[in-house]
Amino acid sequence: MYRLVFSNSTEAVAIVDRAGFVVKQNPAHYQLLGYMEEDLRGKSPVVYLEEKTSSAIMADLAKSSVSEGEGVAIYRGGKRIAVEYSVFPLRNESNEVSAHVWMLRDIRKRQEAEKQLRLFRTLVDCSSDAIFIIDPETSRFVDVNERACNRLHYSHEELLQKQVRDVDPRFDTMEKWRAHVVQLKADGAAMFESVHRRADGTEFPVEVSLAYSEIGEGDYLMAVARDITERKKAEAQLLLARQEWDRTFDAISDVVTVQDLDMRVIQANKATSDLFQLPVDQIIGKRCHELFCGPGKEPCPGCPIPQARELLMPHMAEIEHPTLGKTFQVTVVPILDERGSLKDVVHFAKDVTEQKNLEAQLLQSQKMEAIGKLAGGVAHDFNNLLSVILGYVEMAQLRFSPSDPVTHELQQVEGAAKRAADLVRQLLLFGRKQHLEFIPIDLRKAIDELVKMLHRVIGEDVRLELNCGEECWEVEGDAGNIDQVVMNLAVNARDAMPDGGVLSMKTENVLIDEEYCQRHPEARPGKFVCLSVSDTGTGMGVDVLPHIFEPFFTTREVGKGTGLGLSVVYGIAKSHKGWINVYSEQNHGTTFRLYLPAVSSTSAKTAGRDILEPGTLLGHGEKILVVEDDTAIRELIVTALGRSGYGVTGAASAEEGLESFAGQGGAFDLVVSDVVLPGMNGVAFVEKLRETQPDIRVLLCSGYADQKSHWPLIQERGYPFLEKPFTIAKLFEGVRNALGKASS
Repeated sequence: MYRLVFSNSTEAVAIVDRAGFVVKQNPAHYQLLGYMEEDLRGKSPVVYLEEKTSSAIMADLAKSSVSEGEGVAIYRGGKRIAVEYSVFPLRNESNEVSAHVWMLRDIRKRQEAEKQLRLFRTLVDCSSDAIFIIDPETSRFVDVNERACNRLHYSHEELLQKQVRDVDPRFDTMEKWRAHVVQLKADGAAMFESVHRRADGTEFPVEVSLAYSEIGEGDYLMAVARDITERKKAEAQLLLARQEWDRTFDAISDVVTVQDLDMRVIQANKATSDLFQLPVDQIIGKRCHELFCGPGKEPCPGCPIPQARELLMPHMAEIEHPTLGKTFQVTVVPILDERGSLKDVVHFAKDVTEQKNLEAQLLQSQKMEAIGKLAGGVAHDFNNLLSVILGYVEMAQLRFSPSDPVTHELQQVEGAAKRAADLVRQLLLFGRKQHLEFIPIDLRKAIDELVKMLHRVIGEDVRLELNCGEECWEVEGDAGNIDQVVMNLAVNARDAMPDGGVLSMKTENVLIDEEYCQRHPEARPGKFVCLSVSDTGTGMGVDVLPHIFEPFFTTREVGKGTGLGLSVVYGIAKSHKGWINVYSEQNHGTTFRLYLPAVSSTSAKTAGRDILEPGTLLGHGEKILVVEDDTAIRELIVTALGRSGYGVTGAASAEEGLESFAGQGGAFDLVVSDVVLPGMNGVAFVEKLRETQPDIRVLLCSGYADQKSHWPLIQERGYPFLEKPFTIAKLFEGVRNALGKASS
């Protein structure tokens, strides 16, 4: 029996005699070391043991009769074998040691398993996630890794005394835990987000992966818990950034969409939703041109998307959409992927309808301003010419009797010159270069006073309707100009109603705000009185409206009107610091709205004028210095005054006038000077004379009153003024008034 045990043992066994030599080995010993029994006979076991191992055994045997441990055996041929050894004595009946038994066990597989286990444990403990092995019945932790201990602030021993509910508040009762285990058994695995509670009671978010596993005869739950605190923070920041982007995206006032390569909308902002009156989810998926032009429509002509896609660069175009009644400035920007290929496009559509309208209004205003300057300049030259014509015609008439045929011819010339002067006056009104006398005016009363004349102007087939408010603010204006505005608008309305109709006039107080001013560049905020003049006539088309205030533009037949009526109204509005708007449609009538600034003062300005008898216009040797750069006018004034009994000296410039004044020691009774002179202007010239002779009398002349004529300064100083073109009678009257010799 012992022999069978010896022979069939899986452990290597050798019998060593008292001399220390191997006398017997079992088959397992041979298989482990490769030595035959005869190879070992008479040899010590040290031949197949590493020296360190044999020395340890001998040292143990020297101290006691037994030696146990691990060491290294050498297989025949040199291969090293990890072994577990046990050496103990065999005793006879006398209890004497008769031999020793050397037992060796191959532990290479065990060591490899232990190594793998250590590696696995190291891997588990080094994991960035907390790992738990849980008893599903009790919910106690069977084992945990170091990360779990560190994260939960427990020692390994402390944590093994805890249950899941001590860590995860989600399972605060065993009923919840058991229900979870039942579901887990059915599913095999689960993943969910929860919170873990540390030893100090603080909590942090985790993502838990659970798996149900059977190991041997036991069931276990393997749980991996990942701390997702940073992920939650990142998600919160990402959500915040997304919300911020959405707010920014929706705050953009322009229409912004992101479109795929088929021009279908992927994203759209609130402005897009507002424009098309559709929720964003109904816009997504629609093609761009279907939104702007309608279902089934082709891409818009001039659409910049094809160019942007082809060139992979931003492209811009201006597109009109009649269906929407708007003009858009469209910019398309391509979006490229990481390989540089086209992915999507961003489509910006800026509504520039109002801007285009404002630009058109501004351009029209600038054009009218330029025409006004031209008209004023031309009128100034005409005034000089007409002054010469009228003056010499008057003097020529004095040489002939009233019955002389030449007198009649001269009267025709004089009449034509006066009509030309009226035409020039209208040009000056348009160019806002006419001398005006501003006084507070009640528009309601002004219209009431014109009613009789208006009825004669518009005829019996046009019905006049007045709607003038009882409480109408006053405006500061030139009474003659205001009357002319009303009459010109009435005549214009009459001509638009050849078959009769209704002419309506209305006055109302209005408050102009900033919003209105943004739509009308000529307007400004404040209190205004609005005069509306409407007719039921033929109206005007869009091709006519932009030109109606231009001088000499008319839709009437040749010979019927000069085309200055509305341009004069425009000029008067500007000179009164107001503006005029027109609203008209073909065959639906026209409405003009004139806005004039309201004034609070009701004190009227009065201007008196001396009435001269004809006999007082002749001179009595008074010395007059005439300063005029226009040769013809200067010669006319010098000749006319000289023939009428004045002593006259002419000068072509202010500098020449100063020399003449100084040369005669200032012995002049009156200085007549044009305002616009080369070099020093007429006002500065007069001021220069008054430095040495403060009481010198002056008479200033000018053909228009812009910044060059210093009209405000002339009014402030109270200088007598003679407007060009003038007749000889007006010249004599102005001279006598300036000399202060008018009849009382």
